[in-house]
Amino acid sequence: MWVDGLKWIISFDDRSGELFPFNVNHAPEYINPNASLPFARLAKATVELPAYADSFHKIIAVKAVTREKLLEALTHEVSTDKMLAFFKEQTGQPFEKLRFWVAPVDLDFPVLLYTVEGMPYVGKIYFGTRSLKSLYAECNYITDPGSKTHEQGLKLIKAIKAEGTAFELKHGQLIPSVK
Repeated sequence: MWVDGLKWIISFDDRSGELFPFNVNHAPEYINPNASLPFARLAKATVELPAYADSFHKIIAVKAVTREKLLEALTHEVSTDKMLAFFKEQTGQPFEKLRFWVAPVDLDFPVLLYTVEGMPYVGKIYFGTRSLKSLYAECNYITDPGSKTHEQGLKLIKAIKAEGTAFELKHGQLIPSVK
């Protein structure tokens, strides 16, 4: 998808029959005329964007069936042996002591953000907006202290903790934290 006014190229991937945005590139000021050629024959469309700030809700405030599916997707991604070993290496905590914060979600915005206490990472789970199943996951390092992106990453982690919902991993399930 080419976003004309912003000069973005957004690439989508098809996972299990559902499209999700997996890469966004900002075109340089001097746009190569060939960059927009694949889009030249396509019809232009103007789309009204919703006021996203008002549409995100804490995961505990969404319908129970929806919440269960989203938490299943998150649990599936964070409870693998590989991820549990990674969390333990990063935090020094056994997985029974791990605390997760899940950012508020919008079911039309197919990304679930989370952070783990004691880790300089932001986890992302891209989910299908119809199935609510995990399509792709990644865990992004917020860079080393002193860099501009590190400060931005710390702000994002702080916002997820302030606005999100805390969970603990107990017996392979995420349950709301009582702390």
